[in-house]
Amino acid sequence: MDAFAEVMRWLDALVFSVLSIASYRGWRRRGGEAGGWLFATFGNLALLSWIGVAFHPGHVVSEPGVTIVKVILIGLALYPWTLYRFTGAFGPKDRRVERLVNGLTVLVIAAAVPLPRFPAQGEPVPGWLLVYVWVFLIQWTVLSLIVARRLWGAGRGQPTVARRRMRMLSLGSIALTIAALPGASPSVSATTGVTIVTKSLPLLAAVFFFIGFSPPAFLRMLWRRPEQDALRRAEVELMRTLTAEETGKALLPHVLQILGGRAGLFADRAGTVLAAMGFAPDESDEVRAVLPTLTRDWEVVEPRPGLLVVPVTAGWLAVQAGPYTPFFGEEEMGLLSGLGLFTQLALQRAELFERERDSREAIESANAELETLVYGVSHDLKSPIITLLGYLEYLRADHADALPEEGRHYLDRMDASARYMQQLITDLLELSRVGRVQTDADDVDLGPLVDDVAVGVISSHPEMTIAVGAMPVVRMNTVRARQLFTNLLENSAVHAGRADVHVRVAADRQAEGAVTITVSDDGVGIAAAYRDRVFGIFERLGGADQAGTGMGLAMARKIVEQVDGAIAAVEPLHGLGTELRIEFPARAVRRGPTNRQVEVSQ
Repeated sequence: MDAFAEVMRWLDALVFSVLSIASYRGWRRRGGEAGGWLFATFGNLALLSWIGVAFHPGHVVSEPGVTIVKVILIGLALYPWTLYRFTGAFGPKDRRVERLVNGLTVLVIAAAVPLPRFPAQGEPVPGWLLVYVWVFLIQWTVLSLIVARRLWGAGRGQPTVARRRMRMLSLGSIALTIAALPGASPSVSATTGVTIVTKSLPLLAAVFFFIGFSPPAFLRMLWRRPEQDALRRAEVELMRTLTAEETGKALLPHVLQILGGRAGLFADRAGTVLAAMGFAPDESDEVRAVLPTLTRDWEVVEPRPGLLVVPVTAGWLAVQAGPYTPFFGEEEMGLLSGLGLFTQLALQRAELFERERDSREAIESANAELETLVYGVSHDLKSPIITLLGYLEYLRADHADALPEEGRHYLDRMDASARYMQQLITDLLELSRVGRVQTDADDVDLGPLVDDVAVGVISSHPEMTIAVGAMPVVRMNTVRARQLFTNLLENSAVHAGRADVHVRVAADRQAEGAVTITVSDDGVGIAAAYRDRVFGIFERLGGADQAGTGMGLAMARKIVEQVDGAIAAVEPLHGLGTELRIEFPARAVRRGPTNRQVEVSQ
C-alpha cells in the first residue's frame, strides 16, 4: 500500500505541475485577474504535491517536520480560497459570502501558525488538534462547494464547450474536497479500499481540472457540434440575404447561440443599428458610443467586460456575452471571427445586389422615359406627314401634267420619302408600344399562327416558299407573336437578295422543357461582324433605297425578351443564307413541338 501511495503522490505532482505550467502560459497570453488566480491555484497544488513527494509522515514529530506540516495546511487552506477568487473574477461578488470565505480562510491560516506539534502514528490525538481539523474541514468543504456550485451554475446558457469546461472544473473541485475528508483527521484509520480511493481522487481531480482548463482537441470537436451546426445554419441563411439589414437579422440569433450571449447588434460604420436583439434602448446607445473608438484590426476585441466586437466590411458586430465566455470560449470567439469573414462576403454580395438593383431601376426608368419620348414624338410627327402626303396627292392630281418630266420625278421621290417617313413613324410607335403597353398573355399555338403569317407574306412575295415544321404552344400575347413571325419572315423575303428564296421555320425541344425555334433561309446571309448589329434600331445592311425601316428585328428582339427569351443571328448550319435562333424558356412553353410539316407557296 505504501508503494501505491508513493506512485500516486508522484503522479499527482506531475499532473499538477503540468496544469500550473499551462495556466501560467495562459495567464501570460491572455492576462487578466482570472488567469492570475487560476495560476495561483494550480501552482499552489503543484507545490503541495511536490512537498508531499519529498516529505515522510514520520518527520511530523521533528521541528522541521512541524513547520512543513504547517506550510501544507496553509497551502491546502489557500487552495479553495484562490479557486474562489478565480470564480469571483468574472462578476460582482456577494459581500456576505465574501466575508464568510475570507474569515474562514484567515481563521484556518492564523490557527495553523501557533500549533505546537503533531502526534506521531499511534499517539492519541489532543482535543485542540481535533478542533483545528474540524475548522479546517469546514473551511475546505464550504469554500470548495461554493466554488463547485458557482462553476456548475455558471455553465447554464453558455456554449457547449464553455459549459463542459466549467463543469469539469466543478467536478475537479468536488473530487479534491472528497479526497481531503477521510484523511484530514489524524484519528481516522482508513481501510485499504478507502485509502486507494482517497489516494486516487487527487489524480482524478487533476484530470478533471486538466480537461476543464485545456480539453483535448477531440473533446472540443465533440462538444462543439451544436455550435458548428449553428454556424452552418448561419452560413446558409447568409447566402440568402440581399441587404445589410437582412444579413444582420439572419446572423444575430446564431452568433448569440455560438457565444451564449444574451444580446447582440449589427451596426454600420457610422454606428447606425441595422439589426438588434436583446439590448434595451439605453444599452444599444452605450454600445454605439463605444464602436467609433475601436480600431478595425479584423479580430474580436473586448472593449468592456463581456462585450465582444468584431469589425466587418459594412460596420460592426457586437455581442454581450456572459462574463465566462472570454475565458472559457476562446475558440468560440475564433468561430465569431470566421463568421465575421463570412458576413463580409454576404455584405459584399448584398452591396453588389443593391448596386445592380439601383442600376437596373435607373436603366428601366431611362428606358421608360425614352419610350414615352419616342411615343410622343412619333405621335406628333404623324400629323404633318399625313398633311404632306395629302398635299403631294393634290399636287399630282391637279398639276402633274404641267410639270416637266424632271419635276414629276422629283414629285415621286418626295412622295416615296414621305411614305417612308410615315412607315418609320408607325414602326417607332409600334416599337414603343411593345415595352410600354401591358398586354395579356395566352397559350398561343405557333403552328397555325406561323402558317397564317406565311400565307400573308407569300401573297406579297409570290416566288418565295416557306416550310413550317413542328411548333410549340407558347405563353405570350397573340398579337405580339404574330408581329414576331411577320417581321422575321418579311425580313427573309426583303433581305434574302433574290425573289425565289426558301425559308424554313423549325422548333426543337431542349433540356428542362425549353424550346429553340430557328428561322433560316438560303439567301445572301449576314456577315459575322454584323450579326449583333442587325437587332439595333434603324440598322439596315443594304443601301438607303432598300425596303424596310431597320426596326423589324429590333421589334422582334423586344417581343422575345418580353417573355424572358432570347434571339440571335447564328452561323447557318450549311454555311449559306441567314439563320435566326429564338430561345423560349421552359416557363413560357406550354407544350413542346408536335410532328407536322407544312410548306407554303404561291
